[in-house]
Amino acid sequence: MKKKWLSNISIIMATLIILYSAMPYFVWNISVLKPFLILLFIFSRICLLKRFVSKKRQVSLFVCFILWLYLYVFHAEQGPEIFTTFVTRLLPIVLVILLTQDEKKLLIDYTSNTFAIICFFSLFFYLLWFIGVDLPSSTLEHSDSFYGEFYNYYFFIIHNDLGLFTRFQGVFTEPGHLGMFSAFLLYLNLYNLRKWQCWIFLISLLWSFSLAAYVLLLVGFIIFRITSARNVVLVTIHSFLVMLIICVSSVIFYFSYPDSLVSIFILSRLELDENQGIAGNNRNDAYFMKYYEKIQNKSEYFIGVGSEKYYDMFNSGGNSSYRVFIVQYGIVGLLLLLLFGISIVNITPSNLYWGLLLFYCISFLQRPYALWEIELFPFICFSGYYKYHFNRNIKGIPQ
Repeated sequence: MKKKWLSNISIIMATLIILYSAMPYFVWNISVLKPFLILLFIFSRICLLKRFVSKKRQVSLFVCFILWLYLYVFHAEQGPEIFTTFVTRLLPIVLVILLTQDEKKLLIDYTSNTFAIICFFSLFFYLLWFIGVDLPSSTLEHSDSFYGEFYNYYFFIIHNDLGLFTRFQGVFTEPGHLGMFSAFLLYLNLYNLRKWQCWIFLISLLWSFSLAAYVLLLVGFIIFRITSARNVVLVTIHSFLVMLIICVSSVIFYFSYPDSLVSIFILSRLELDENQGIAGNNRNDAYFMKYYEKIQNKSEYFIGVGSEKYYDMFNSGGNSSYRVFIVQYGIVGLLLLLLFGISIVNITPSNLYWGLLLFYCISFLQRPYALWEIELFPFICFSGYYKYHFNRNIKGIPQ
């Protein structure tokens, strides 16, 4: 009974850590909260540790340790920083890897429900504001000066009030963040639209007007369909035909209705650009790109400069893509991160789990947040979820 109680407490703490990592506005200025939650999570898990650890989990723990050594020891600026990251970064990941399958399922359920409830109330009050209801509000400053001032309506926040064209971001820092979280949670919940949570995630994603989130939604669903299909070839052909139809329809719509909301905020960002490839590929500024291109044949490109030096060089913020991770930790760090993801999937491999890893990598291209707990913890726990909620007879799902 005591162990069951401790287990539930630990899962609640892990859920709160995940929520904190998503940076809703009400934790922006409470920096001590996350270490406090992490310590509670660690203490609640200590009594639940078991002596036996499977060989596959041992491999994953070893890779996790090597990744920590490289990211946070090799690149550490100060000695105390090593101990801090050991407690706040390495130990929580290790303990999540060691969760039982039932606990992993529970963590994804708690996370999905928590975010769905928050987004539900955000959507409800945002809809009232959208149709003209006068709601109480105040101004809010982000802890990162890059963002500046927000309008705080308590159940949701707004960075730029554009009237009918205002992007929904709930209580989170950016609409793109909300869109990314929603796309990820939809995959974790197997796009099951019989669940009210999935409808909340879908509506939140669509109203965020995030191009990256739309791409993740489409690509993630195609990956899910292919990796869960009995007839992979047929589903693959069908998926790419649907993708082609969507692309052609989008082009026709854009040229037919260039002044529409969809054309202005979504489709226009897919126009070809000489410097960026497409206009929406604007996650790095010119100063950063100049530096990135300069180091591609130097040692910094392979081992990185570390996060401290990176923030000293680019303290204005605004950069977010896989290139940022490379500048910080190099190609070596990128390969170790990929190896860690592979080792996690290999604990309980399935086609669906490999598909999630591919989705994880695609998301990383635009926003390198793979080590944020909002992505990392549920990714580690996915094996404990699909075995309960998916037809086991479908190809790729372990029996």
